Amino acid sequence: MSRGFQLIGVISVLLMAPFVRGDDGADERQRLTADDIPQAIRDSIVVPDPDRTLPFIDGEVLHYRIGWGLFEVGTAELSLRKTEWQGEPAWQMNITTRTNTFADTFYKVRNSTTSWLDSQFTRTLHYENIQNEGKRERDVLVEFRWNENLTRYTDRLAEDDEQDWIPVLPGSFDPLAITYFVRSLPLAVGDQFLIATTTGREQFVSTVTVEALERRRFRHMGRMEAFRLVPEIKDVGGVFRRSSRASIYFWFSADERRLPLRMESSVAVGRFWAELHSVTHSENNE
Repeated sequence: MSRGFQLIGVISVLLMAPFVRGDDGADERQRLTADDIPQAIRDSIVVPDPDRTLPFIDGEVLHYRIGWGLFEVGTAELSLRKTEWQGEPAWQMNITTRTNTFADTFYKVRNSTTSWLDSQFTRTLHYENIQNEGKRERDVLVEFRWNENLTRYTDRLAEDDEQDWIPVLPGSFDPLAITYFVRSLPLAVGDQFLIATTTGREQFVSTVTVEALERRRFRHMGRMEAFRLVPEIKDVGGVFRRSSRASIYFWFSADERRLPLRMESSVAVGRFWAELHSVTHSENNE
């Protein structure tokens, strides 16, 4: 049963950043850098309007319930606030993920991921990921030198794991930031977005397609119109690589907020889901 609960361990990637390739098995294949991305693909990457109106507000907090089949097995909290990075206006987002007492028995998860973006939501400035899943621990730092278009990955818990600086495409986003970036774009059925994405040790281009507009009932938010989004996922993790029938869908509200309402996945070990429970606002900007 612990295999199923490992799905909760990748919630920080799958719930809020479904459009990325995972690092599992990355050492067995060549990692790509910006220099490996063909020009034709570069030319298709979405370039956001820096003057667009953003659909979220300072202090927004999204609360999620996470489930496996019929069981509720954890929670996640996604928050956003205005701040500064190296003296310049910026946004800071954070997601914390934890299994509940029931799931802790099989596979305990306590993850926290934080990302800093520029004030116009056009690129990531800094990224940190603290991962505690079962016996696995990571403390990841991703740095950027945008004046040189370089990035670097370091696991601060691993000996001699500081990687070399690698080329990164201008306007690249980390895994967590992608969700907010998608929210910042106007959505319409049939749209397909190519997004420059990096984990700090690899560059790739994520794809998300707006497949349909549906009116459906959500467990806690009631009946709403929502866009169904389909990400392109490659090598997300073991449970996905081993199931040729794995599928993932996301629903974003069709109003001006474009809230991430639900993620649903059918994989080799069953059905996994995460759904928005409530939206609150934090006045604490410390």
